[in-house]
This record gives sequence, structure tokens and C-alpha cells, in this order.
Amino acid sequence: MSPTDLARALPVPDMAGGGAAAPTTRPAGRVRAQRRHVVDRIAALIVRAGGLGIVVSILAILVFIVAQVMPLLSAATVETTAIIPLPGAEVRALMADEYGTHVAALDLSGRVTIVRLSDQKLIAEGSILPADAPGAALTAATVPVGST
Repeated sequence: MSPTDLARALPVPDMAGGGAAAPTTRPAGRVRAQRRHVVDRIAALIVRAGGLGIVVSILAILVFIVAQVMPLLSAATVETTAIIPLPGAEVRALMADEYGTHVAALDLSGRVTIVRLSDQKLIAEGSILPADAPGAALTAATVPVGST
């Protein structure tokens, strides 16, 4: 029996009957090329998205900086929100804390008064002049250099 006779003797799968189709083979080089093409396209998309993300973040930083600088370009305004009467002589110096919650006032008699602004309550009171010097008065006051 020859190999040709043997091949004819083997059953042939029936395509209409749902038999298995003969496997289609593609050259291995072509499969690798297609896979490489897909991976290259995905990598290109990732690189473009990263570049776009960097550009967007730089523009966001620019918008933030411009928004922070804009108030510096307009004129400053000061509004009186409350007038708080303080005991003692006329106030000659006034200082607020960095949070704007308390105010310290100094009058010519050397008396310092600290007031909480939220409820206008007197927090502390004292004198910067010595107690054993009756009749002493404050003539001038300066802020030491580097203390502000």
C-alpha cells in the first residue's frame, strides 16, 4: 500500500456536518509583525496621553499663577467693618495678629489693650510703663527692625 492509497483510506471530515475545519496557518513572521504593530499603536497612544497630560498640567499651573497675581494688579481697598470703643486714652498704635482674630491697641499712657474681634471681648490689659513711675507718659514708640 502506497502513501497515496493510505491517505484515501482515512476519513475526510465533513464540513457541512460540523466537522473540524482544517487549521489555517499563517507564517510566524506575519503574526509577530501584527502583534508588534498593535503594541506600537498602544505605546504611541500612551506616549501621546502622557504628553497631553504634561501640557494640561503646565497650563493649569499657569492659570493658577495668573489667578494669584491678578489681585496684585488692582488697587488695594480698606473697609471699616466695626468700630470698637476701648477704655483709656486715645489709641496711638494698633496691631492685629496674623489671623485677624485679635487686636492690640497702645495708648499714650502706655496701656496695652488686647481685644478679640469676633465678640469684642477684652482679653488682656496691661501697661508697658513701670508701675513705680506715676505720671509717666509714652512720648514715642517704634517697632524694632526685623520684628515684623
